[in-house]
Amino acid sequence: MNTKKNFPFVTVKNNTLHDIVISGDPNWDDQKLLIDGEANNYFKLLKEKSVILSVEWDFKPDELMMGVDFEKSNYDGNNMGFLLLEIGQSLKTGLLGITNSYEDEPKWANMVTENQSPLSFTLIFENKNNQDI
Repeated sequence: MNTKKNFPFVTVKNNTLHDIVISGDPNWDDQKLLIDGEANNYFKLLKEKSVILSVEWDFKPDELMMGVDFEKSNYDGNNMGFLLLEIGQSLKTGLLGITNSYEDEPKWANMVTENQSPLSFTLIFENKNNQDI
């Protein structure tokens, strides 16, 4: 086991016109999702706000370090547009990023990744076609 902690950090920016619900993937039941440094498995990211996601990671970085769900939150409390992302370090580039997605891109937003490094990157959600879907 690696004695140096390799915590991955993902800054998520919500540049859409709606709130986004962020939660830990229930299939990753041993994962403790950290949201702005606090253990929290559910968080509503308000429009035009950002948050930092992380997990405690005591192992060598790999392709499957985090499983995170994102959903567009409707005003009536119901969610639509589910997106599951697996986040980890690319074996090819050595940079942290999206290593698997169960949908290429959400129907409600465009995704942009920036500032990739071995243990961090920025994930930006933007309005699709400058519209609120």
